[in-house]
Amino acid sequence: MASEPSSLSARLIAFGFDIPKLRYATRVALSACLALVLAWALGLEHPQWAAMTVFAASQPTRGQILEKGFFRLTGTFIGALVGLALLFASAGEPWPLVIGLSLWIAICVGIGNLVRGYLSYGTLLAGFSAAMVVLLAQSHTYTPLMLGLDRVLTVLLGVVIATVIGYLMTPATSESEALGQLRRLGADAMVAAAAGLRGEPSDPAALLARAAVIEDGLNAYGSGSLRARRRADILHRRLIALSDLLIVCTSSMVVGNPRVASVLEELSNRLHREAEPVDQSLDFTRAAQLTDDPLLAGALKTMAAAVGREVEITRREVLVEEHWDWSGARQAALRALVLLMCVGSAWALTGWQAGPYLMLGGAVMISVFSTFDDPSWVMRQLMQWQILAGIVSLFLKFVLWPFAGSQLEAILMIMPLLLVVVPLMSHRRTGAISMDYAMVLLLISQPIYPYPVSLLPAFEQTLAVISGPLIAFCGYRLIYPTNARKRMAGLGKVMRAELRAMAGARAVEGNVALWQARFSTRLLKLIRWSGKATAVRNEALAEGLAVLTLGHSIYLLRSLRRKAGISSGTKRAVETALARLARDAGRSPRTLAAIVRVARRLKADDPASAERLYRFMRPLGVCDDPALEQDAVHRRGSVASVLVDGRVTTGPIAAS
Repeated sequence: MASEPSSLSARLIAFGFDIPKLRYATRVALSACLALVLAWALGLEHPQWAAMTVFAASQPTRGQILEKGFFRLTGTFIGALVGLALLFASAGEPWPLVIGLSLWIAICVGIGNLVRGYLSYGTLLAGFSAAMVVLLAQSHTYTPLMLGLDRVLTVLLGVVIATVIGYLMTPATSESEALGQLRRLGADAMVAAAAGLRGEPSDPAALLARAAVIEDGLNAYGSGSLRARRRADILHRRLIALSDLLIVCTSSMVVGNPRVASVLEELSNRLHREAEPVDQSLDFTRAAQLTDDPLLAGALKTMAAAVGREVEITRREVLVEEHWDWSGARQAALRALVLLMCVGSAWALTGWQAGPYLMLGGAVMISVFSTFDDPSWVMRQLMQWQILAGIVSLFLKFVLWPFAGSQLEAILMIMPLLLVVVPLMSHRRTGAISMDYAMVLLLISQPIYPYPVSLLPAFEQTLAVISGPLIAFCGYRLIYPTNARKRMAGLGKVMRAELRAMAGARAVEGNVALWQARFSTRLLKLIRWSGKATAVRNEALAEGLAVLTLGHSIYLLRSLRRKAGISSGTKRAVETALARLARDAGRSPRTLAAIVRVARRLKADDPASAERLYRFMRPLGVCDDPALEQDAVHRRGSVASVLVDGRVTTGPIAAS
């Protein structure tokens, strides 16, 4: 008998089911059924909203449940207040509602695409919660105040059930997993860094891809408490410092150093043996004393600060700069505004009774999925689940509910159809977004007894709701089209624009540490968006190295402006190189040639700076050999040659 469970698990795994996900999906679905019954027992008008909240608020760890539940409740409360304000201010007239609601959702979408984590989720929720209050009130069955109160109370009940049951049945934290991932990455990164310092081949792109995955998950790791948030911040700083060291050591920008390489290899062995070596900071400090290269020494000292005791880690020692995607946020807001105004105008002009549901479906899809890397692809996948949910809802309304003897029986009839989501969520082929089946089924299955048997209105309502992904798909494809490649291209433009601004600044030098922290964060995003294709990932890394190379070159050139001992001719060459960089950020061979001329002149005035400038330019093929130098410059063509017009390319790009 003892072998039966394992045999059953083996069979489920063989059929493609994930056992932990199966347990999680079962818990969530049963909790949603409980919320459905309790909401009805409490006399709430829309008990299905409580069940929807359980699906939305449930998470795999306690901290995530608490934090997501808080932001869901807060976002719902704010959205309900805004929805009520719009209803009272417009006196129920459709045009003021369409304009006000479109503007509010656009603002929420813009902010939600600018911030990160559950704050983004709560902001987006505030947008479409207002839509639910405003648009569902158009049925004239409920007073606006009662509808808003019902929305808040059902969400509160769903959050409480998801939190209580989830808190009792989920692990307290995923801390050991996050720490283990970072430790293993650190051990492998030390080996790659040591290989780079010895001039041996390594694969930093694969390691940076792992770092990008860890960085993306640190927000969830820090959920639930201030202590967890502080710990996640420390791990984030450690990850950025590790990425900096890996890039510096493998980029050929620093002088090879076998002694430092030996220290890093010893650290790698210890990281494989020990969970948290106590004196890592001392080892990195000792390694920094073994090199005269300021770039390598700086990276090692930053790493020493990052792995030191938690109380010693401050923002001044290890900088972490967030990437604020202002352009992407503005585009997402304008996309939502234009799309909702078009859909809302069609409703206001035609007076179609299912028009509010059409606008509601579009509002949810254009806001919730706007933060995804490729939302149009997600919309294509969601369509099939929404169509399935629509068909099942019609079956429920016109086949099952006519046999219900009470509202409780109508609610109980929903449950078997709702539990279908358990195998869908836990199977490897359908698990990603199949939860949308349950969400749409609940959204359009208002348990009314007796249910008015009217096929056309029910069909129109179902058609309007399941059209949401199609409407949003058109928006994502036609209004500021976006996908991972385009996000890469946009980030590449931001990085190059920053290079132009740095080159055009009149300051003597500037804060190079702050810029490099911001660069590292952006490079991890660039690597993450490049996907799993090795060639694309390597080209994204090449783009990042080009930006890093030019950035350090710009700061060095700026420091030479007022440096003593530099001839006037060399300073004119410096100004010429900076002027070219301010125009094209290194897009033309002439710009690289201008930097090479500075390096040549510096050999007589400041040999140490000349050597540093050549090292910074080495990843671009520029060397200290005059016979090879010009050929390398013209062969490389453009240092910003990877991300152009949304495509990943190689080869030279003509100067602008």
